[in-house]
Amino acid sequence: MLVPDKAHLYKHLKDTDEKWIVRWDIWVRFRVKDGIEKGKLTIVIHRISR
Repeated sequence: MLVPDKAHLYKHLKDTDEKWIVRWDIWVRFRVKDGIEKGKLTIVIHRISR
């Protein structure tokens, strides 16, 4: 985790391989430029380099 002091708050969101978990009980849909995206809920972090 990026902030070690807060890591314990998010530990339940990662699996044993330290990958973000996927919530199989939650489906999401959202509009994008090319239509609609849908799928199971997960955490994706993108870093924008400047």
